[in-house]
Amino acid sequence: MWLLHGCCDSYRSWTRSTDLERVAELRDVLVVMPEAGDVGFYSDWYNGGRDGAPRWEAFHLTELRRLLERHWRAGDRRVVAGVSMGGLGAMAYAARHRGMFRAAASYSGMLHTRYEGAPISGPRLIQSLLRAFDEDPSALWGEPGEARRPLGGARPLRARAPAARAGPVRVGRQRKARRPSTSARARRLERALLPENVAFVGRLRRSDIPVQFDAYGPGVHDWPYWQRELRRSLPLLLRGLRRQGEPAGA
Repeated sequence: MWLLHGCCDSYRSWTRSTDLERVAELRDVLVVMPEAGDVGFYSDWYNGGRDGAPRWEAFHLTELRRLLERHWRAGDRRVVAGVSMGGLGAMAYAARHRGMFRAAASYSGMLHTRYEGAPISGPRLIQSLLRAFDEDPSALWGEPGEARRPLGGARPLRARAPAARAGPVRVGRQRKARRPSTSARARRLERALLPENVAFVGRLRRSDIPVQFDAYGPGVHDWPYWQRELRRSLPLLLRGLRRQGEPAGA
C-alpha cells in the first residue's frame, strides 16, 4: 500500500500525524511512504520541453517499485492513497499506469487540475503553491493551456483506467474529528478543494467510471480528518490487495 504525502510536507507525515503504525489491519501489509518533495506533484517535470529533474514519477514507479520487488518481496497487488497533493498523485498514478494499482483513494485531493470556478481555479491554486517555494509554475506541466495536465477530468481515467477495483475514488471532508486545525488557511484550502472534487467526481460519473464520494460538510485541511478517512477507506484498499477468492481475514 502506497501512501503519498501532501504539499509542503514529507514522507514522515503519515507516521508523524496518524496512528498508522497501530492499525491492526495493516500488520501484514507492506506500507510504502515515498518522499515527493515539497511541491513535486508526483510528476516528471516538463521544464519547457527539456524534461530532466525532478522526475518523481519515474523514481517512484520504476526505480522504487523495482527496489521493493527485489529487496522487500513486494508483489504485483498494489493500492495507493494520498492527501492533498498526494491525492492528486494517487489518482494520476492510477490513471497513467493501467493495472499498476488495484484501488486508489484521495483525501482532500487537488484532483481537477483544469477546474475553473470559485473560490479558486485548479491551475491558480497549484501555481500559487509552486511560487511559494520559488519554483517556476510552467516548469511542472507547462503553461495552463498546454496539454500536459495530469487530471483535467475523466478522460485520463477512461483511457488508461486501472483494472477492477482501482476505479473507486474516496474524497471529501468530515463533519467532526479529534483536535482539528482551526487555522484560516486550512479552512480556506478545504473550501477551495471541495468544489474541485465535486467537479472531478461529476466527470467520472458522466463517463460511467465507478466512484465512491463522501463530502461530509464543514471541515478543514488537516490530519485528524485524513486519519479518519484512511480508516474508513481501508476496506476498499484492502480488498484491492487480496487475491481473487481470498477471504477478508487473509
